[in-house]
This record gives sequence, structure tokens and C-alpha cells, in this order.
Amino acid sequence: MDSISPSISFKKKSLLQAILLLMLGSWSVVSLLRIFQNTLSTEGANDLYVYWYAGHFVREAQDPYLAFLTDQLPTLPISYLDKTVTDLQDVIVPGWVPAPALTFPLIAALSLFAFLSWVPAKLVWLGFNLVFILIIPPLILRLIGSRGPWGRWTAAIYIVVFIGLTSTRYAASSGQMSFLVLLLSLSSIHLSKSRPLLSGLLLGLALSKYSIAIGFFLYLLLFERSYKTVLTALAIQAIGVLALSMMSGTTIIDIALENISIMIHHSKLEGIHLASFFPQKSWELQIAIVFSLAVALPLFRWYRRNKETIIAGGLSPTHRLHLITSLSLWSLLVGYHRAYDAVLYILVLSLGLLIYRFPESWEVSRRCRSTLLFFIVFTTIIFMLPAGSLLRDLLPTNLGSAWIKISVRTTSLLLLAALAATIFLLFRYREGYQVKTLSVETQFAVEK
Repeated sequence: MDSISPSISFKKKSLLQAILLLMLGSWSVVSLLRIFQNTLSTEGANDLYVYWYAGHFVREAQDPYLAFLTDQLPTLPISYLDKTVTDLQDVIVPGWVPAPALTFPLIAALSLFAFLSWVPAKLVWLGFNLVFILIIPPLILRLIGSRGPWGRWTAAIYIVVFIGLTSTRYAASSGQMSFLVLLLSLSSIHLSKSRPLLSGLLLGLALSKYSIAIGFFLYLLLFERSYKTVLTALAIQAIGVLALSMMSGTTIIDIALENISIMIHHSKLEGIHLASFFPQKSWELQIAIVFSLAVALPLFRWYRRNKETIIAGGLSPTHRLHLITSLSLWSLLVGYHRAYDAVLYILVLSLGLLIYRFPESWEVSRRCRSTLLFFIVFTTIIFMLPAGSLLRDLLPTNLGSAWIKISVRTTSLLLLAALAATIFLLFRYREGYQVKTLSVETQFAVEK
């Protein structure tokens, strides 16, 4: 009888896994359908439109930042690969503000979409985003040691949860660059030791959306000290500014001032950053400084405490995840971000997987560990709930608007709590920079 019990227990576990995967998979299908529906609508892919529109000026060898700030219009006729346009009504979407928030290296790359007319361009970009969405979760698992501890069930659930997040639906439907920048940043981390120049190239492109990539950049600079990678990334940005100056005739100083003007324009918009809680917009800088010090001081203290061990043996994948997650959550809360950038919460979910798989690696009580896991599961469910346009379609106008505002404020508070938990766990992770619960073979695969 005792020999049968493990088999029965295994079957029950497999059944529960199958039910969970079925439920999450069904929700991910709903999310994908919603992404397609929103993208195909007349209001879909509005964030891609910014860079598609800017690409017209790049095609004309003009400064896209200056074009926005001075209300320039593209020159007609415009020859696309699929047709020729002779009316600006086919190019300009009324009510949309095409303020390019990226720096030039990525704008130059995205200008290739300006060789397609608007509808084909946003459909092609949707295809790219869907590929990025499928690649990001397995890449994160690989970075934290996927070859040993993670099985197919875990990987599958991880992917469908990522697809089912509200921020994923929001970012994909609006044609955001978040997935591309996150993929470039993660790839840079993955290659930073083996191929630092390629890592720097990828990070340099990612820094074009600095609001997402800054956490990865600071990690490589301050903790991993991959100076070759960091300098290459900065060189990519410098080359971008120089190329734009040579192409358009705009001086480097003017390009810098244009970027600052557009940054100020975005910083005054509503979002999930902490400054959005306060009515006085003039407090933004003070809030950013105080919050940055509140995050920097414990991270600096942890580094000083573990400096010798880090230099001697390097950072483990788990320490790396703690630090990147902390810096990424800081970046979400310190500067302007919309709710779609909460796709970075996938890093917190990754930390939850490690806590679940290797509970003894953190020096915390069982109750504390269970509370942290419950918090991660709870917040993940919250971040998968319907929001935005889906609620506006289902609820009366007043209720829908109120729910959206509540969900944005809730997102900010939950991200703040997740940041505090991540820093706390960083201090409680066991010394040794190795996952002690793994076998020697698996540990070698993880560290490799």
C-alpha cells in the first residue's frame, strides 16, 4: 500500500498541474484574442504610430524630434512598399500626439516600418511582439538556472501567465517597445561575460528606452562591473546622436535639448510612478531623489557587506535576479511609466518560482516564506484581472473610469511592496553564491 501512495500523490499533482495550466492557458487565449482585437481597431498600436510617423522624417534625413516640436508634416507623396499615399489623411491620425520618447538608435531601426503603410506596419509589429512575448519567459528561466530545476510544466505555466498579464495585453495592443527592450536587456545580461561587445551592442539599443533598460544598465555597471559592455552601450548611444546630427544638420547640443523637452513632456503625464500620487508636479524631482536614496542605501550596504565574496566568486544567478529585479522596480516607480511597463513584474514572478523551488535558500521562517509566496501569487492574479478598454466595454462609463484609476494606483502600491520584499529577500539569501539544494551536475549546469 505504501508503495502505491507516491504514485497516487504524483497523479494528483499532475492533475492539479493540468487543471491549472488549462485555466491559465484559457485566459492567455482570451488575452491573445483581445490583443488582436485591439490592434486591429482604429485606435490600436498607438505607441508604434509614434515611431512609424517619426520614421517618415528619418526617411527624409530630418530630425524626428525637431519635427515633432515644430509640428512639421511628412512630404507628399509617400511611397510605401505596398502603396503610394498622396493625402496626409492616410498618414496622420487625429488626436494622437506623436512624441518620440526613444533615443535615436532604436528610432533609426524602427524607421524601417515607415516603408509600410500604417495598417500593414502595425500588423507586422504585432507579429514581432508576439514572438518577443514567447521568447522572454524561457530566457529568464535560462538566466536563473533553467537547465536544472525547471520542467516543462513550470515553463508552460510561466509563459501563459506572462501572456495573461494585463500589462502584456496593454503593451502588445498599443504596439509598445517594452517587449523588445526587455528582450534586448535580458540578452545583454546573458552575454555580458561571454561576449561583452555584443552584449554592449544589445544594451546600447535597449538604452534607447532608458526607462526600462536603466535597471539592467546599473546592474552591469555597479554590481557585475562589466565595463566593456557598459562602455560599448554608451558608445552606441553616442554614435546614434552623432549619426542624427550628421544626417539632419542638427547640432548635438540641440538634439540633447530636444530629448530633454520630450522627456519633460512625458514626465507630466499620468502613470504608475510615485510622483503621480502627488498633485504638485513640481515635487517630481524631490520625490525621485528621496525614493532613489531609500533604494540605494540598502543595496549599497548589502554590497559593502558582501564585496569580498562577490569579487572572489562572482554573483550567483539568484543574487543577479534579486539585484536586477530591485533596480527594475525602482525604475518603474522613480520616473514616468504607464501601466504597460509593469511587464517587468515577470522578474518578481521569477523570484517567486525560486522561493517555491528552493525554500531553504532563504533564511526566513516558514510562515514568512508562505506569506511572500502568497503575496506574489496574489499580485500576479491582480495583475491578470481585466482592466482598461475591456472594463470600459463592460461597465458604465463612470464605473469603468473609476476602476481604471483604482487599478493604476493599486499597481503602484503593489510594485512598491514587491520592491521592499525583493530587497528584504536579498539580505536573507544564504551566503555561498551557489544553490546548495541542487546536485553537483545540476548546479554546474545552472552556474554555467
